[in-house]
Amino acid sequence: MHYFFDNLDSLHQLTLNLDAHPDRFRCLRCRQSDQFVSHGFVYKKQHQGQRRAVGKRLFCANRYARSGCGATLRLSLADTLPRLQYAAAQLQTFVFVLIAGATVADAYCHATGAASSRHAWRWLTKLQHRLGDFRTWLGRRDHNGAPFVRRCRRLRLLLPTLALCTQIGVAFVSSYQSHRQQPFLG
Repeated sequence: MHYFFDNLDSLHQLTLNLDAHPDRFRCLRCRQSDQFVSHGFVYKKQHQGQRRAVGKRLFCANRYARSGCGATLRLSLADTLPRLQYAAAQLQTFVFVLIAGATVADAYCHATGAASSRHAWRWLTKLQHRLGDFRTWLGRRDHNGAPFVRRCRRLRLLLPTLALCTQIGVAFVSSYQSHRQQPFLG
């Protein structure tokens, strides 16, 4: 089941004709697959106050002779971070600046432009919870922990794996979400 898409047009075209793909999506609550109806776009507020479409909602319809449960399913673009204010580009910048040697607070402020770094540790905790999944996704690649020997224990464990992620390319968050069909920060 695809939750992440490369562009909004492919996502929109799929949701316009859901009846042609009855088995494409399955409701997580009622397990039905043929009751979904397109329920509109999902927007995120940008830094200048403008809204940007970042996905669409599907509604497991329980009206008009449909027998769904009423739950919604969110489909997102791969370059967004579900349930977070910032986009994948800010998270990638955070990781690159951390690898370059900055403190966690400085990396967060540099990536997001925020005055406070209180959410930086939340990002780091979410990354640490996904560490095993990142290593599985990367396969059997040897990581070099030597450049991170002077960092705290938490970063000594996390940064070698994140450094391997960055070798995939600048858009490693989008690549991960497209390949694994789950959020980079979970």
